[in-house]
Amino acid sequence: MELEMNSIGPDYNGAKQFLGNYCPINVLERIFSYLLPKELCVCAQVNSYWNVVSSQNIFWKPLLLEGKKNWNQITNLKNGKIEQQSENGDASSNIVENGEKNYKHIYLSYKPEKEITGLATRTFQLFASVTRRYKLALFGSGLEKPGAKRIAQSILSPIPGSIFTSNGFHPGNNGVASGVCVRMSDRYNLIISFFYSNSRRIRENRLSGEHYSSILFDQKEEGGPFEVKPNIKQALQGMDGLVYVVSGESDNSWTAVDKNDLHLLQSVCDEKVPLLVANTVASADRQRIACADMIDVLDLKRLSRPWMISDVVESSLSGLEEGITWLVKHC
Repeated sequence: MELEMNSIGPDYNGAKQFLGNYCPINVLERIFSYLLPKELCVCAQVNSYWNVVSSQNIFWKPLLLEGKKNWNQITNLKNGKIEQQSENGDASSNIVENGEKNYKHIYLSYKPEKEITGLATRTFQLFASVTRRYKLALFGSGLEKPGAKRIAQSILSPIPGSIFTSNGFHPGNNGVASGVCVRMSDRYNLIISFFYSNSRRIRENRLSGEHYSSILFDQKEEGGPFEVKPNIKQALQGMDGLVYVVSGESDNSWTAVDKNDLHLLQSVCDEKVPLLVANTVASADRQRIACADMIDVLDLKRLSRPWMISDVVESSLSGLEEGITWLVKHC
């Protein structure tokens, strides 16, 4: 038996060498067409030939178009570090080769990555969750569109069984950044401050074009740029984390407003302050804008701070706890 195995060995090694270096490209492409993204990445490490073949757009473009529909959380942190983007920051054209997009790179930059945390880090976070109060700013048109009250109500007036437990009112500073003190999932103590752009009456009756108000922004001259008001700027600079609530409904007509508000308000905060974008829909059966598409809508790839976008369902608050947990861990 040993003689037979030895006689087969060279042929087996020769077969491996042939498959690795000389296998016709059409045969490899047929094999690779059945593989999952993780398996394609493993194949790319075999040698330079396999790397070139397995990295082709014929595999990665359909994987991206299909996969991104189901990604309910995406972050710009890869292995604990902010992923570097191209100079223009365009998420859909990070890498261009021979005039064509590199869909493998785009896929890997979008793909959600679960963080693996050591025991010592988890122990520290458990201790910190008991002793520290995290100041979070909650803002965005998703809080202000007519009928979008579930998230605010769940924080302001938690019901039995909710992920939030009320610990009192937070007055803010002269009415600015007022909110509530809550405990989330019996783990984290939070001070959540609400930053609305208009009064309740205007919020409930305004059209998408009736946007800027005197609450958050100043405009020194008509037609000029908007600036964050000094008292709002001061309040935001004292926050540990930012939560931007955007409507993920497919008929959202406020996307330009969302992008402008988000970039303007986050710009006054230190770049180390993490940002959570809650991509909300009223109920799970509503058609939504995918997280990967909302990244482009809000131009999140231009931000140099840690961020994560998470799908949230208002009726059940699904996704909100996971998103805030991520935010707190990066504060």
